[in-house]
Formats: sequence, structure tokens, C-alpha cells
Amino acid sequence: MDLFHTMCWANNNGRYTEWHSAYPPLSFLLLGLIKWLFLGNSQFQDAYSLRDAAINIQIFWVILYLTIPVIILREKIWNDFTGKQKILIYISIVLSTPMLFALERGNLIIITLLFLTLALSNTGTIRAIAIAILINIKPYFIVLVLQYFFKRQWQNGLKCILTSGGIFVITGLLLDSNFLLSISNLFLYAGSSSLHSLREVMSMPSSVSAYSYILNSITFQNKFNNSHLLDFTTLAMIIEISKYFLILTSLAILFLRHKI
Repeated sequence: MDLFHTMCWANNNGRYTEWHSAYPPLSFLLLGLIKWLFLGNSQFQDAYSLRDAAINIQIFWVILYLTIPVIILREKIWNDFTGKQKILIYISIVLSTPMLFALERGNLIIITLLFLTLALSNTGTIRAIAIAILINIKPYFIVLVLQYFFKRQWQNGLKCILTSGGIFVITGLLLDSNFLLSISNLFLYAGSSSLHSLREVMSMPSSVSAYSYILNSITFQNKFNNSHLLDFTTLAMIIEISKYFLILTSLAILFLRHKI
């Protein structure tokens, strides 16, 4: 799903205007490069025809999946672990549910593990660049910038933000003049109430917001309209307020105690 659909749109100028993608430009450039390396300038009608012609890319992706944990475990942060412990950790990684889910979808999160390891293994400029690249592949990695502010490392935090913005602008100009739409598309996707069915929402990775989403849905409220025990909209609001209260409280504590 994530690999071939996104790869198919990597060379389509409607990626942000028609497909309304929230993927940053760097993601499309990476997938476009992989497609070009294995399939040259071949054009495909849709993602399914691309998938059918790209068995070599599928094999490459599996090899990547099996190889990246090996590279990660060779980093210095794992030096205190024995060879047997590393083997067990490797097996745990490649057979874990999140990783298998990422492999099944062909998600770029697999590649980000390399840069996440660089960020954890280094300090200063290298860490800032690694985090900036992570943000430009998966925007939610922006939470890693918070650690600079928790530790009062304002200069490094600013360096990370500027580097991330620079990568975004440069890759965007190289890819598509409409690249700024990826930001509005991201908020459009997050706020949409019609993209997924209730079953799909509940099957996604755990999030307390899924419950408020369900409680706010007209489908759910109509099905249980005979119940007068609870006001579902009010209950959903309580869940959301509690969620943001806990998040903000946690961030405030981390900032005040600067322990992260």
C-alpha cells in the first residue's frame, strides 16, 4: 500500500493537488530514485501494474528490512551487548508486529530506523541533521526536536529546525512547485471524518483519539440512539480534553525538570 501507491505518484505532478498527499518531498524523491534504479523510466498506469512489474523492488525491500537491523546493532550504543544478546534483539526486531506491519505495507519507516540510530548515537550537528532528515521523511518525528528545548540546547534546536526547513524547501523545489500543499494536506488528513470506516479506525495503532472519533461519529450515535445513559459527544470531549491535559502536563514537567 505505502510503497507502490506512493512510488507510483512519485513521478506524477498531481501528487499534492489530485492525490492530496501529505508525504514530504524527500519521501517521493527517495521512492522515485528506487523506482528509477530498478525500472528506469518505465511508466505505469497505476500502483497495481507497478507492483506486478516490480518483483525486484519487492525483493530489495525485504533485503533492506533484514539488513537495516544488522547495521543498527553495529552502532556504538549497542557495544555493551554480547553477540548472543544482539542476535536475540535482531530476531525480536524482525519478527515484531510493528516491523512486520511496516514490511507488509512497504512503509518508509523501515528506512528511518537508520537515521534514528544516527540521532541516538551522536550529538551536535550530526544529530541535528539526522533528525531533520527524519522529519522530512515522516513529519511526526518533529517531536524529537523537543529534547533540545527540554535540555535548554536552544542553538542545537534552532539548527535542527532550520536544517529541516532547508531540506524541505530544497527537496520541494526539486520535486514539485506545489510542495507546500503537503502541509495543508497533512492537516486535512488529520481532521477528516470520512477517510476511514469505524472498523478501520479501531484497527489502527492504539490511540485514545480513536475512541473520541468513534463516539463523535453519526453512525455510532445513531446505532445507540436509544441509550440515555451518556451523551457521547460530551464523553468524546472529556477524552480529548484529558488527552491534551496529560500531554501538556507531561511536556511542562519534562521542561521544568529537563530530564530526558
